[in-house]
Amino acid sequence: MLKPEVRLLTMVYETADRQTYRELMPPHWVEMDYAFGGRFEYGAVFQIECREKPEDSGTYVVANLPFLSSTRSPFVDGNSSPMQMTLYLAREELFAQMSAIAPSPDSPE
Repeated sequence: MLKPEVRLLTMVYETADRQTYRELMPPHWVEMDYAFGGRFEYGAVFQIECREKPEDSGTYVVANLPFLSSTRSPFVDGNSSPMQMTLYLAREELFAQMSAIAPSPDSPE
């Protein structure tokens, strides 16, 4: 059974400068392991099928670091603040035009 722990927002960039984006699909709840299991690393590739808007179906790449914040949830009491992850994707062809995200100065690479 799904444990609603992280609210996932999925945005898609419309320009290579990462200034224009829109919601790709409605927000939905996922489990902590799904959200933080490494699948949303920068550069990860996904095939997405959008039944409501078939024109949005296609190959997408994680084009920015996920943004974490807190949100309200109908599934938990008012004293806790569940996490929200905003995932930024780009179509594969647009991602190829984007400049790379600079690694953190603390990164071991």
